[in-house]
Amino acid sequence: MNIAVVGTGYVGLVSGTCFAESGNHVVCIDIDAAKVEKMKNGYVPIYEPGLEILFERNTKQGRLYFTTNLAEGIKDAKIIFLALPTPPGADGSADLSFVLKVAQDLSEIITDYKVIVDKSTVPVGTAERVEAVLVKNLDHSLFDVVSNPAPAVHPDAVGAGVDHVVAVGTRCDLGVVAVVRCFRAQAVDLGLLPGMLVVRLRQVLRSRRGALLLLHLPPPCAGVLSCDDAE
Repeated sequence: MNIAVVGTGYVGLVSGTCFAESGNHVVCIDIDAAKVEKMKNGYVPIYEPGLEILFERNTKQGRLYFTTNLAEGIKDAKIIFLALPTPPGADGSADLSFVLKVAQDLSEIITDYKVIVDKSTVPVGTAERVEAVLVKNLDHSLFDVVSNPAPAVHPDAVGAGVDHVVAVGTRCDLGVVAVVRCFRAQAVDLGLLPGMLVVRLRQVLRSRRGALLLLHLPPPCAGVLSCDDAE
């Protein structure tokens, strides 16, 4: 599957490399031209145990690419992961300007169906804000928005990214099929379980908000993925 990852910070680069290691073709996109050029030349800009080996293998085998051109990077992608910085604002809340700016840019260049995944560390309700930006310029038939927040801390991010099964659930079937294929996961539709506190892998949660709330559970509960708000 063709995947685009927007942002090559810790979350974006580790996720993109692990997706490539799973057999996907991944384009990582960043506005920092110098950083992109270094990565094209084999330089890994962050440290994570095991990442350099996977990075080198997948760039050499042609599954991991880098570009500064958003339109070029997402052209063939079925899934677009947004792994952008969300620094605290003056009031302490997450600054979503990078996420919403990319959503605006995507709304102007998408021409075929894409699944857009919030991978950044974002507050509850961000998926709705991204969707609201996209729908200003795009017909809703051309996209679905999925929440798949990255755990703030993981003792083995590379191992987790390559090996674990990601829970997924929603009523937007096209988005689910695409993301499940991306993670090579198996989903079991259990529906929304009100008050559910323990979610094991392979379970389904029908709420983007629930995915964000469950982010704070310890592994293997983290990594819940969903894309439809069912209250």
